Order: sequence, then structure tokens, then C-alpha cells
Amino acid sequence: MFTYKDCKFGVTNVHLNWKSNRLRKEQMNAVNNWITNRVSDYELLCGDFNDDPHSRVHQYLINNHWIDVAQLKEVQPTLEYRKNPNLRGEIKKDKRYDWIMIQENAPMRFPIIENVSIFGNSSLTSSGVFPSDHYGVFVDLKFDK
Repeated sequence: MFTYKDCKFGVTNVHLNWKSNRLRKEQMNAVNNWITNRVSDYELLCGDFNDDPHSRVHQYLINNHWIDVAQLKEVQPTLEYRKNPNLRGEIKKDKRYDWIMIQENAPMRFPIIENVSIFGNSSLTSSGVFPSDHYGVFVDLKFDK
């Protein structure tokens, strides 16, 4: 939790189970309950959800007043099987498993989402090393306060 211009911000990062839908749902329920008991003006939930935006985990969050910032801007994959050498050998469709969610808070004005993008989607070395098998996600928010 941090304070900026008299507003309290909670930021929670997750790395959910990669293998089990049931475990991811349980993990997300526990995290959401933990966040619900915090007192903040704005809550951000981000990280590797190991699931796509059509999943039960994503729907659970939407039903609990979370907004997927990428859906308000340009949606980009965070797993690119053909481009990222960490994933070569896998023949799968590109996915967006890494999200940034912001929770609606009725008394507060919703921030303006100026930009949502990815990073770490290019090689860092001459030998073609990528930082991770997943790309990072960032958001630029503007607050009218």
C-alpha cells in the first residue's frame, strides 16, 4: 500500500497455478477476499494469472467489480509462441495470461487509462535471450484529483 496525493493505493501481484483451473479459482478467491478487507481508494491487481480472459477466473473478477485495463485499450498477447525463444517448440495460439485489473470504487472517480502496453517482448542480447517466457504489462493511469 502506498499514498499519492492523499489517495491510498493497494497493489497486489499474483502468480497463479499454471496447471489447475480449480486451484487458480481458489487462489483468486482467497486473494480477492484478502483485498476486500483492505482499506484503500484504488486497488490494482496484476500479474501472471495463467489463464485467458475467457476463463472462469477472469469472469469471477469481472463479477467482483474488477476492470481489465487491456480491454479498454489495445489488447496484446503476453505469450507469443512463434516469437519468444523461451517458448519455441510449442505450437499454440498466442495468449494473454498477464493482466492488470483495477477495482471499481464508487466514491472515487475512475482513473483515465492513457496507455496499456507490454514490455520484454524483444531480445535483450545478441544471442536472442528474452527476459521471460511471458511479457510484462504496464499501464499509464491519470487521476483527476
